Amino acid sequence: MKKSAGKILVIDDDRSVRLSLKFILQNRYDVYLAASALEGMFCCVENSIDVIMMDIRMPGRDGLSALREIKKKYPLIEVILITAYASMETVKKALRFGAFDYLVKPFDRDEIASAIGRAFLKRTNSLALKKERDILIENKLCLEDQVIQARQNMLSTCESTIQSALLTIHSRDNYTFYHSNRVSALSAGIARAMELTGHETEWVRCSATIHDIGKLGVDDEALRNRSNLSPAQIEAIKKHPEFGTQVLSSIPFLRESLDSVLHHHERWDGQGYPAGLAGEEIPLGARIIAVADAVDAMTYSRYREGYFIKQVRSELEICSGRQFDPGIINILLKSEDLLH
Repeated sequence: MKKSAGKILVIDDDRSVRLSLKFILQNRYDVYLAASALEGMFCCVENSIDVIMMDIRMPGRDGLSALREIKKKYPLIEVILITAYASMETVKKALRFGAFDYLVKPFDRDEIASAIGRAFLKRTNSLALKKERDILIENKLCLEDQVIQARQNMLSTCESTIQSALLTIHSRDNYTFYHSNRVSALSAGIARAMELTGHETEWVRCSATIHDIGKLGVDDEALRNRSNLSPAQIEAIKKHPEFGTQVLSSIPFLRESLDSVLHHHERWDGQGYPAGLAGEEIPLGARIIAVADAVDAMTYSRYREGYFIKQVRSELEICSGRQFDPGIINILLKSEDLLH
């Protein structure tokens, strides 16, 4: 049995035209017939049609209207319009709506064979391009997944290193390790409440975890005893954001955290350190960490009894617009889950 070269749908309200085209084409193609545009649309749904030959003038929906719908639903089906009344305006519309070609009645076998052959060639090329495009998209998605996995693996590795560093600080100052983990959790909660993206929230959390890593450069006495410090010791402690960024800059994957770590002691009014940035000059991550850092310091003070939540709220309201970003404070105070 001879293998079909493809499927052709003939749509024409004239039965003699339908049968004539079927007689010409059936030796090489599977030929389907439809007497109206609606019947032809049903045929497209039920069969994998490659090429359509369709009359422009038909009762009910005309060929141009059907052409637009067919190309919208099945953009890779090639449509050849056939008509006995071809005006230049009709031809322009047909090509603009996506027709591959048009034939003027009466037509001969060679003309039909040529048009059909070119239509199948274009469809074959279009399908090949679609397949290549689909493969490229699939490869792109696969690579994106691999990149995400690699980022997660690198972040996990870096966090293990960071936790080791924090444990080193913990051996000298048992407050900082737990403080950093609490600030990390609260910072991530604030970021989510601000509706930051998952990627942004993850970096806020990571940056908050390592915001005090610079305390590795602070001497033990100053680290353990914050009261009665000398001016030199106070200045040394104030250098910990800069020392922290120096440490972290050697880890390329943590570059997104550098600004947040460096500027988490800046103030909204510009009176902070190390750069004296003000307002939105301060990186968003640093502004979030500054608030979480202060909340934790008030709640888990190592020098006095921690504040009650009511006192924390009052202090945040007082410092809003002065020390802290008022927008972040507003979101934090409205949240029922973050302050408890």
